[in-house]
Parts: sequence; C-alpha cells; structure tokens
Amino acid sequence: MRLCWSIALLVAMLVAPAEAAADLIYRMEWQRTDSFFTLIPVNRTNPDGSVTPFDEVHRTDTTSGLGVLRLAPTDLMLGPGLTWYDASLDGVFLANVGLGASPAVQPQCLHSPPLCGGDVTAEGDPDRPSRLSLGLFDGDSPHCLFNCTSTEFRGLARLVAPEPATGSLLVGLGLGLAAFVVRRRR
Repeated sequence: MRLCWSIALLVAMLVAPAEAAADLIYRMEWQRTDSFFTLIPVNRTNPDGSVTPFDEVHRTDTTSGLGVLRLAPTDLMLGPGLTWYDASLDGVFLANVGLGASPAVQPQCLHSPPLCGGDVTAEGDPDRPSRLSLGLFDGDSPHCLFNCTSTEFRGLARLVAPEPATGSLLVGLGLGLAAFVVRRRR
C-alpha cells in the first residue's frame, strides 16, 4: 500500500510543472494618468493687433486603485537570462515583462501594443520577486500637434503567493485512489 502511494506521489511530482513556472500573484497599488491635448481654432485678435489662431486645451484624468497583478510564464525567448511573463491586472493584459535569472540581469518590459514603452524593477529572489515596480507609457508621436493622447501607468506590487501548479495535486490523489481501489479488489 505504501508503495502505491509513493508511486502516485512520485508521478504527481514529475507531472507537475516547476514552481518557478507557476503564475505569480501580486497585490498591486496602481495609478493611471490619461492626458489629452488639442488645439481649438479661435482666430482671436489680441489688443496688440496680433492674431491668435488656436487655443490649447489640455485635459488630464488620474485614476488609482488596488488590484491583483498576475504574472503568467510565457514561452518568449527574448534576451539571455530572462524569463518572460504576461502581466495582467484584474484580468486585463498590461504588457510582457522579462525578469532576470540573476540580480545582474536587468528586468525588461517588452514594447508591445497597445503600450509603447515601459520599465520594470524587481526586488528579492529573481525567480519569485517579493516586490515589483511596473511603469508603462503609451502616447502619440512626440511631434504630435493636435488630438494627442498619452497614458502613464505606474504600480507597486507585493508578492501574495505563487499559484500552485494546476491539477498536480488532483493527479496525485487520483492515482493514489486508483491504486487503493486496485489493491482492495485483489
């Protein structure tokens, strides 16, 4: 009987992916700033006789909150010594993030649509950083003259837990139960 349970446990361990490949779950405080800039034609005559053709209009909205940041391992192979993750906040994709296998390897943020730039800073164990700072920027060309928009996202996250490998415990329990039933029938 012990042999059956030992075999079931061994198979479950072999079937389960490594803990480093598990999703990492963070509690994240974040702030997002959306900016909009445009020119409105006015053709206004000034007291000195000059004409002002346009007025500038700026609008900025800032939102902030607390959410769940999930880093799900991907099979991207960009840059030596990096493990790439899909970063999502409350189920909404943010960016692809590369974390180094050692502290000497600088973390990276892949410039992927709809985001065109970013940075990431990790603290702690490279395989399971205890804190993560994520900054992302999306904006029109720096030479944009009107109807320009930009979004800046910045968040600080603390590791809650790695998500256990899905199904590995169930596989082990199922194999153990099957071994028990087969043994009882004999």
